[in-house]
Amino acid sequence: MMTPAQVRAQADHWGTPIKVRVLGSARGEGSFVRQQSSLGRYGHVILEVAASPNDGITFQWNVEETTIPKIFAEAVLRGIQRACADHKAFAGCSLTRTTVRVIDGSFHEADSNGISYERAAYEAFESAVRQAGGLFLAD
Repeated sequence: MMTPAQVRAQADHWGTPIKVRVLGSARGEGSFVRQQSSLGRYGHVILEVAASPNDGITFQWNVEETTIPKIFAEAVLRGIQRACADHKAFAGCSLTRTTVRVIDGSFHEADSNGISYERAAYEAFESAVRQAGGLFLAD
């Protein structure tokens, strides 16, 4: 098994990023809850990560409007994209052939906002990828 540094070195040597994919599927849950005086922040996301035959990352929103309002879908997607860019387990590689399905969560009428959902999605995605059976080189 190669270390992250070796994978990065090979990606630099070949000049193209190495693509990795998840092998299995897993569920991840993330929440961002803060209360500062009268200002509250609340975001809660549950998602599934699974292997996919398609190139790239497929994003699916399978949540009822009463569970998480659709206006937060873009913030959830930003959190997932940020997690893909930052995730240390990818060792500088790009994730491909993966489906991310948002399946549940919750919101607070007064305290929910985009940044809270972005952070919750980031946490949920990291958790799901860790549990999804590892990362493997995509062919």
